[in-house]
Amino acid sequence: MFDLSVQEAARIALWAAFAVLVYAYVGYPLLMAVLARFFGRHLRQSDPVPQRVSILMSVRNEAGRIRDRLAELTRRLAAATPHGEIIVVCDGCTDATAAIANEFHESGVRVLEIPEGVGKAAAVTRGVATSGADVILLADARQRFDSQTIPSLLSPFADPSVGGVSGELVLEESPGVLAGVGAYWKYEKWLRKNESKLHSQIGATGAVSAVRRKYFEPIPDGLILDDVYWPMQVVAKHRRRVVFQADAKAYDQLSEHAGDEFRRKVRTLNGNLQLVAAAPRLILLGFNPLWGRFISHKLLRLACPWAIVLMVPAAILAGDAVSLFVLGVISGFALTGALALLTPLGKANRILSTVGSFTMLNMAAFLATCYWVLRRESDRLWVTNRG
Repeated sequence: MFDLSVQEAARIALWAAFAVLVYAYVGYPLLMAVLARFFGRHLRQSDPVPQRVSILMSVRNEAGRIRDRLAELTRRLAAATPHGEIIVVCDGCTDATAAIANEFHESGVRVLEIPEGVGKAAAVTRGVATSGADVILLADARQRFDSQTIPSLLSPFADPSVGGVSGELVLEESPGVLAGVGAYWKYEKWLRKNESKLHSQIGATGAVSAVRRKYFEPIPDGLILDDVYWPMQVVAKHRRRVVFQADAKAYDQLSEHAGDEFRRKVRTLNGNLQLVAAAPRLILLGFNPLWGRFISHKLLRLACPWAIVLMVPAAILAGDAVSLFVLGVISGFALTGALALLTPLGKANRILSTVGSFTMLNMAAFLATCYWVLRRESDRLWVTNRG
């Protein structure tokens, strides 16, 4: 039996929590970068690029955007392949979305109306079931594609080991405190790129991604992270890769309001816990070959705010100079983040906005876990998931 004093136990807890933070945000991404550098895999272009393609959009009350979006997509699709169609799933629409989409019938647009509104996961599953294409391209109504996005999404499928492809979501810079979210998104894309080079990225960008129809698994009704569920099924069940394609770009912009981004992040992070409950085999080595990366990338982010909370009393109880210095750093970082979020300082300085965004993301992770533990759902958390 170990006979630890309170101070020794507190010191162990402090450095264990610190190790979780460092590994989640620095150690794991650097490990992926190093492994991708030396053991990365190249695509093998041995098969023809698929030509039978369906672009699928699940929408709800998008009458204000759907006409411009379909005009763009029909033009892009016609330039990319002669055997393409667009499926618009109107999920519980009560406006003119379906009527406007039907105007594009002669341009290869089909409309599937679901009057009762079943949610995005079920709507996507129903839409895929109506397609006879080889590849399903998933898109949203809000973003716009680059001229090379569709060909770039399709080209990796010439490699038979590829079952899914994720494009790159480009966020237009925000002049305010949310500029730091843009910096975080660049960091996240760098990590996904390295995961992809090594084997597969964890999840896909829902606004710009593609999957071989034969490998698409029905998404459980009500699942928030459909764009993580189907890629993990492609990898774990069908043993195919999901790769990152930087040339397949979709353009979006951050909300002008930090509260909107905060609610979106709470919902997304809560979705990680929902995903594990719906598909617990994803954290099993025998089922998911990427189980360690899935835990490191998706689940440890949820543990980080709790690690920070644990570090505060642990540092106080440890009482030594180094521990108290760590406490001072934590307090200073939290204060800086709060000032960046709540005062004009976050809009005036890029470094402060990054600290503020990091603080906001960890607050969202903390609240997401609380929501999950308490089993509380809120309609106020509903915003379009960016993936």
